[in-house]
Amino acid sequence: MSEETKTPPSESGQGEKTEPAPTAQPAAPQSSSLPVEPQAPVEKTVTPRSLKQDIEQSAQPAKPPDLQQREDAPPKAEKPAVVEPVAKEAAPTPAEKPPAASAAETPAKPAAPAKPSAAAGAKPPAAKAPAGPTYNDISGDPIVKKLKAQFGDAVQEAVELLGQQIVRVARDRSHEVLRFLRDDLETQFDFLTDLTAVHYPDKPQAFEMVYLLYSFPRNVRLRVKVGLADGETIESVTDLWGTANWLERECYDLLGVRFEHHPDLRRILLPPDWEGHPLRKEHQLEYQENDWVRRHLEIREVHPETDLTGKYEMTEFVKANR
Repeated sequence: MSEETKTPPSESGQGEKTEPAPTAQPAAPQSSSLPVEPQAPVEKTVTPRSLKQDIEQSAQPAKPPDLQQREDAPPKAEKPAVVEPVAKEAAPTPAEKPPAASAAETPAKPAAPAKPSAAAGAKPPAAKAPAGPTYNDISGDPIVKKLKAQFGDAVQEAVELLGQQIVRVARDRSHEVLRFLRDDLETQFDFLTDLTAVHYPDKPQAFEMVYLLYSFPRNVRLRVKVGLADGETIESVTDLWGTANWLERECYDLLGVRFEHHPDLRRILLPPDWEGHPLRKEHQLEYQENDWVRRHLEIREVHPETDLTGKYEMTEFVKANR
């Protein structure tokens, strides 16, 4: 059936009739694919180009279609890089325990090598180093044997310490032993290098005399020690070595040891009327204002009015003592 559609009257008041609508066509049977609507032809607008532009375009090599599409596409806005925070690994709680590896996954530990037995020639443990230098007995030394054969019990000890040979002899025969060491052809200790003493107040023999001998022909050194009780004297060796003169005077001056038959036994470093001997252990190291200082240095007491700032002032004390 056809129907007429009426339009409302126009402003002029006259109605217009429209053409009858086309009759509906019977529906086409449905198919698996939808019908494709025909597209209207697209009109292309041709922009006039010059001959020069055509020649330049033809001279350029053709670009691949995919590259041409990428160049024609509008540039994409770069997104700022987002830095994701690094997640910290959670510390394992005491309750959590890693899964135990199976026996197949756990590698077998290599067997420990068997310890060599003592019978297999094992090295003995190294001996501990001594705590300090030790004295070694040298009773078998040829010189010591000769001294003992000549003086018997007067040779009290013969030891070696750090390569230095030491012989201890009795006080009453010390001069004889020293003379023998100088004159014997097998010893020939013709030079007295030094002579000194050491104070041991807690020992019965509080002083120990030390003679350092040297043999120029044999290039050998020897120490001879003699023990002395406090107050005992010892025979001088100035008749054996000339160097003993000043060395014995120094020992007397600083330690108070007296030498019999010394040609000029007097102080050599300190004034003649000095009291005491500085190298004795009982001698105090601190300064003492003794009688000798007061008598010889004439130290005066400082008056309370004296200016110690360096500025000279004519005080009554200064006037009286000018």
